[in-house]
Amino acid sequence: MRERMKISRSIAGAVVVMALTQCASVQEVEVQAPSGGNFEIFATPVDTRTANDGLSTLWVTGDAFSLFHATSGTTAYVSDGAFSVDDPDTGHARGTVTALSGDASDWYLVYPHAAGAASPASVPVTVGAPSGTAQVQAAADDMSHLAGEAFPLIGRALSVGRDETPRLAVSPAVAVVAVNVTNPGEGDALVSSVRFTASEPVVGTFTVDATGAEPVFKAVSASAEAVLELDVSALLKKGENAVFYLGIKPFVAKAGATLTLQVNDQVRTVTLAKDSAFPAGKIKTLNMTLDPSAPSEEGTYYFKKVDTFSPGKTYIFVAEDTDEDGEVHRLMASAIPEGTKNAPLTAREVTV
Repeated sequence: MRERMKISRSIAGAVVVMALTQCASVQEVEVQAPSGGNFEIFATPVDTRTANDGLSTLWVTGDAFSLFHATSGTTAYVSDGAFSVDDPDTGHARGTVTALSGDASDWYLVYPHAAGAASPASVPVTVGAPSGTAQVQAAADDMSHLAGEAFPLIGRALSVGRDETPRLAVSPAVAVVAVNVTNPGEGDALVSSVRFTASEPVVGTFTVDATGAEPVFKAVSASAEAVLELDVSALLKKGENAVFYLGIKPFVAKAGATLTLQVNDQVRTVTLAKDSAFPAGKIKTLNMTLDPSAPSEEGTYYFKKVDTFSPGKTYIFVAEDTDEDGEVHRLMASAIPEGTKNAPLTAREVTV
């Protein structure tokens, strides 16, 4: 997300849920149809825009999207370059277009703007976060990160007469996984990270084809694992739950496919008995109940004294209250490397 794009941390959840779950709740972009040259558009209403002011989703001054057109019914696409929002209150944006040909045109829009994209059938986009990096949620149940340049929007208007004003219905191109985490244990639980692993690449860099009724993605540098980190770890007391949101590419997980949820170090794997769709513009909720006997992600861990670490060897890390005999060395949980897996009860084994 660009530094100039603001995101409020006090988002009204119902507004974003509307934008992501109701396909009919879309943004209409009105385009004045000249023969070429300077071009203006207006976008209304405000329920699927790119940043959040705590009450509704809004454009931010300088937000840019790509606009394309073609003679109606053809694939002779023309890029009209970037259109930049100059009045967030009205959604007014400016740009230029190539002279129109034919009696009618098809129009296509993709947010954010991708410099050099020549066709709406292949526009580079990032979904969720670049491959190998995490999405970041401010706190439990917060949805304000579900906006911005890693959450593309697409729109189109077909067979618009040369003298008519086109209206492009714009909607989210991404799906959202909501992981509902419950703590059934007697003690508190802290959630600092959530992972969702799909049966195909779902986050990273793709090209999107925005010419059809639904977006079609092609992986460029993408991963099947979506990672979410918390700005502030979520504290769940006994019986409490919280929801964590990950943006992903829309896809259909086929019967027999395996999906994996991971909350801190706890893993839940599901093999599907039937197809399960994660469609664009929708939120799909998956449930995860924590194992109260599993070790907490937070706190201090210790390992038996090792003079040197040898690559390829496995060491056992054990939760301790005190460093009792001097034969153990301290290791903070945050320093445990990627690849950590649960061992029985409070032990963790790590291959370095």
